[in-house]
Amino acid sequence: GEQGEIFATSLAKYGMPFIRYQLFDWGVPAEGSCSCGRGLPLMKLIVGRNDDFVTLPSGKKVGPRLMIPPFELIPRINEFRLIQEKKELIVIEIIKGEEYTQATEDTLKQNLLDILGEPVELSFNYVDEIPRGRHNRPRPLISKVRA
Repeated sequence: GEQGEIFATSLAKYGMPFIRYQLFDWGVPAEGSCSCGRGLPLMKLIVGRNDDFVTLPSGKKVGPRLMIPPFELIPRINEFRLIQEKKELIVIEIIKGEEYTQATEDTLKQNLLDILGEPVELSFNYVDEIPRGRHNRPRPLISKVRA
């Protein structure tokens, strides 16, 4: 039931199977078995990609499931993206909505610092556009820090 990195083995290619293929995803396994009768392990939760985790100065990792909700709860933000430049610095790009105020930023900053629980600098940048990634969606969390 612990969170961990996901590796897979594909036996579909008999000539050269992928053995312990690293997916760069993190997840939580589930107990039990599938109702279809297949005996393979189940996943309870996909937590995120390796580069979607914020690595704090202490080495603790915080995933997108904790970092994203504060932004989604504020209707005055049209789009956002967090970029961790180094362990002590997270740059937050925001496309402001019409009613975005300094109080919005202050609330958001305090919520994020409460989640992180360690001293980290949060730098806010207001932009007109956030680059699109896979499936024409912006990646909400990018970490340039390698643990």
